[in-house]
Amino acid sequence: MTLLAEVPTLLRWPDFYLRQHLVAPPAVRQLLGGLVLPLAALQSLVELVRSLWLATPLVGAVLAQGGLALQVGTWAALGLGLPTLARQVGADIDERRAFALVTYGLVPSWLAGVFYAVPESAAIFFFWSRVLFFIASLAGLAIVHRGTLVLEVPLKSRWPLVLGLAVAGITVYLVLFLVLGISSHVALFLLGARAS
Repeated sequence: MTLLAEVPTLLRWPDFYLRQHLVAPPAVRQLLGGLVLPLAALQSLVELVRSLWLATPLVGAVLAQGGLALQVGTWAALGLGLPTLARQVGADIDERRAFALVTYGLVPSWLAGVFYAVPESAAIFFFWSRVLFFIASLAGLAIVHRGTLVLEVPLKSRWPLVLGLAVAGITVYLVLFLVLGISSHVALFLLGARAS
């Protein structure tokens, strides 16, 4: 059974799934190829299809690549940073388990990337699509919290670790969003200048 095929089990029975997959987690490379890239690419694919629908394929291609880099970059930064964050709150999580926990916690957000297909022109649908995305992100934090139970993180360290990871995720995402957003605008400007 592939990691991607196990996503419904993770979402339905996270405690059962995490007990099996955090004690002996898959290798980081296996997580990257089996879960991270396919699920992170979902939002990029939605963005690309939407741009093709709007007859702006170049914009869609640049935004899709930037979106994928944003998702994978955030995942990598959180996976690398979680062991350090855990030590700061008095817990011990090795890098392999950290990447697994971050991956499983991001799955709901990656799946909710389909809500980005909702056009911005319909304000009420746009608002509710982002609310649903936020709820999916909270579900991811609940998965991370349950993972701290499986990893036997001390009780007093669980919530600080989960909230610290949430703040780190938002910070990394915003910084990468700015860097990749500026890069995308420069790329579109240069590509547009060559096309004219």
